[in-house]
Amino acid sequence: VWRGGVFHLRNDDGSISKVDWGQAGDLPVSGNWDGSGPDNVGVFRPSTGKFHLRMDDGSLTVLDWGQSGDLPVAANWDGGNGGPAVNVGVWRPSQGRFHLRNDDGSLTALDWGQPR
Repeated sequence: VWRGGVFHLRNDDGSISKVDWGQAGDLPVSGNWDGSGPDNVGVFRPSTGKFHLRMDDGSLTVLDWGQSGDLPVAANWDGGNGGPAVNVGVWRPSQGRFHLRNDDGSLTALDWGQPR
């Protein structure tokens, strides 16, 4: 659960971990951004079009990918160049199009869905 800038995460043993990450207006995302260890948390900030991703060591990576009104998505759509890293992308409702960021920073655009 992501509430008010804090992720409330349930661990395998049933315990709860809290990670302060994000601010009001952000949209939560999760994925294995650095390709090692477990998945990590992150947020997409629609006001700036930037992803703020937390790495395994607690450091921050900021990716400028998107614009106001976009909805964030995360998955390994380019095969991770041989690794398990997850990529970020957005679905742009106004176009009905995904804008997916590949490991090398290139764009894959995919029309899917009806513009709204």
